[in-house]
Amino acid sequence: MKLLIFLFAIFVLVAADWKPRSREQYNKDGDECFKSENISERAIHGIRKHVFTDESKCFFRCVLMKNNVWDDTTGCNVERVYKEVTHIGLKASKDGLTQCNSDDKKDKDPCQWVNNIVRCVFEHNYIEPNY
Repeated sequence: MKLLIFLFAIFVLVAADWKPRSREQYNKDGDECFKSENISERAIHGIRKHVFTDESKCFFRCVLMKNNVWDDTTGCNVERVYKEVTHIGLKASKDGLTQCNSDDKKDKDPCQWVNNIVRCVFEHNYIEPNY
């Protein structure tokens, strides 16, 4: 029982310590994921224009995992995604993010699962520039 209480306390501390990334950190994480996931220049150009290919799937998972907004078991933490994208100056629909994080988007492959959610978000403009 003491072990469970201890583990729960650690979980609460870690969860309470979460902060959204700055735009600079987000961009740095993206650059690191381009390298670690071996994304080609052509695919990088596509990602920046919201054109997604099979090559880009694991890139999104990498970026979202870097700040604990994605978990391969539970999926996307909509609250954290919303806080993060609005923190870096984008406009987001929390309801839209929730709709895109639905059970019908799940896949055994975590990269495909993330890709399904990201495609939904951008196809419906649930995240947009804020100007």
